[in-house]
Amino acid sequence: MKFRFLLLLFFFFLSVHSYSQIKFEKGYFIDSENQKTECLIRDSDWRNNPLKFKYKLGEADEVKEADISSVTEFGIYERVKYVRANVKIDRSGEELSNLSNSRNPEFSEELLFLKVVDEGSATLYYYRDPKIFRLFYKVNDSAIEQLVYKEYYTADGLVATNAMFRQQLFINVNCKKSVSVASIENVRYTEKELAKYFQKYNECIGDSIFKLSKEKRDLFNLRITPGFSYSTFSLKDNFYKIDFDKKLAFRVGLQTEFVLPFYRKWSVIFEPTYQNFNSKGKNSSNDIGKIKYSFIEFPVGIRHYFFLNENLKLFVNGLFIINMNLKFNSSLVTGNEAMGYYSIKTLEAKDSFGLGAGIENKRISAEIRYYPHRSLTSSKTYTTNFSRLSLIIGFKVF
Repeated sequence: MKFRFLLLLFFFFLSVHSYSQIKFEKGYFIDSENQKTECLIRDSDWRNNPLKFKYKLGEADEVKEADISSVTEFGIYERVKYVRANVKIDRSGEELSNLSNSRNPEFSEELLFLKVVDEGSATLYYYRDPKIFRLFYKVNDSAIEQLVYKEYYTADGLVATNAMFRQQLFINVNCKKSVSVASIENVRYTEKELAKYFQKYNECIGDSIFKLSKEKRDLFNLRITPGFSYSTFSLKDNFYKIDFDKKLAFRVGLQTEFVLPFYRKWSVIFEPTYQNFNSKGKNSSNDIGKIKYSFIEFPVGIRHYFFLNENLKLFVNGLFIINMNLKFNSSLVTGNEAMGYYSIKTLEAKDSFGLGAGIENKRISAEIRYYPHRSLTSSKTYTTNFSRLSLIIGFKVF
């Protein structure tokens, strides 16, 4: 029943996802007729350069779509800017399994949206898709060109590098010819290093630099997660079964969350948690049991967010709980009152999993989490089932 309830919550969140996955930000686009339209653009947190984007003219207006065939430029103010360009791009493979045998770039002409990294007299652009990463540039009114960096196989089967981008920088992006060949040899083909290079160039020539600010995002979150767990436990062997009294008990955890830098809808969570369960049970044959179980467990899992607005979001997560519990003064005793015998059984938790769904508003979150049946023993003569339904309140520390 509880498991079905969690599944219903999960599918409810999926339905919400289709309508409210990512927030819309203030932005604009310029069409092929050079007409600028102020709008709200869906922030899809693009890892790969898009060919289209979604927008709406106002908060209450319908969502529309525009693509590269009709738009020359679009952006989210102070966050990101893309320009349409007809460029020559080398799509030679980057993995060892598909490197080219040619040292020279193998250009093909394509119409692309290029991301503006730094803009000035010398402008740096960025392009990425699932297979390649490329950087482009232009100086003043020149055409946009690719900065060439290519790994390839030599005739001897060795991997060599064509780093022609350094020569391009030395010849075309060299303020007052102050950059030496030796210093430029240390520049790597990364967005970060080339962005610094272009900034220095523009500053050197006294140019005002237009640099898009990157929104500060919390890629690491720490939360204190107190709450309550409603737990059930049963023990069964070949001769009897004991259902223990259901109990409500306090739990507290320390949750660390690592948000994936792209597709910020996904994160990895790790939540060491202290819990306890003390209960008794008795069946109609006077078989009795008593359990005292205090432990720290170490669940690790994946979380997925569904953004409703800037501050409010829903989430679902799946957790794997490894067999690494720390137990404190824990015991399981069974026996029979009429016959007067008792036995002490060893508690040894097995691997298990948990499913959760919740809501977060700014620094506060609430989650319902279900832990299905978990065995607490390794015995072959009897079995145990321990399950919990938890209400967890999260307080974000940072």
